[in-house]
Amino acid sequence: MGIRRLTIDGICRTGRRALLNGLLLCLLCGRALAQGDKDIDKAISIDKIISEVNQYQERARKQVQNLKVIQLVVQASGQEERKEQAVVVYHPPSDVKREVQWSNIGHPSNGFPLKHILGFPLQKTDYEVSLVGNETVGGHAAYKLQLKPKPGDERRIDGFLWVSTSDYGPVKVEGAMTTPPFPIKSLKMAWDYAPGPSGLWVLKRDFTDAVAKIVFKTIKGQSVATYDHYELNTE
Repeated sequence: MGIRRLTIDGICRTGRRALLNGLLLCLLCGRALAQGDKDIDKAISIDKIISEVNQYQERARKQVQNLKVIQLVVQASGQEERKEQAVVVYHPPSDVKREVQWSNIGHPSNGFPLKHILGFPLQKTDYEVSLVGNETVGGHAAYKLQLKPKPGDERRIDGFLWVSTSDYGPVKVEGAMTTPPFPIKSLKMAWDYAPGPSGLWVLKRDFTDAVAKIVFKTIKGQSVATYDHYELNTE
């Protein structure tokens, strides 16, 4: 009987200890969650994110002194596939130049905006920006932002932008272009970025899916461009 009593007493003491430990754990978790909510509130301030994105873009453009990258474009329409290789060069204050090395596309375009390579600032006159949440893209922690273009004549992106939670550089862009150039009726795109030389985020791959209409004929085509062998000098 004495052994049984000790055993029951021990169980009771163990139960009380477990209960106290559970209450203490709940208290600590509650404090941690409350503190976590504060940290999240700070992290998801959309005005702060926009400001940091624009500061990053300004720094990136000031840092780049020389830039060179090899671009390979593969276009597919129906059963036909065409290719083109070009060198994209940037020497500020000059504009970006795109020099075609070889091509069977037929009508290569030599225009190439710098914001395509380094990303673009978020102007409140151009977009309504909202935070969707946090996601991991290509192994990088990122804020997912929704971009809703404001009315205007300029071509903008209606879609999403992912920016790094560590330095606010561009990680990914996905969406559709507003008012695409004639005769294109719709133009969807996805741009993937990665850390490049000097720690700046640079374009690594872009994908476009276009639908054009010429007279009574509808033409669908896709294009994938990859960017390799970056040479980037910064101040």
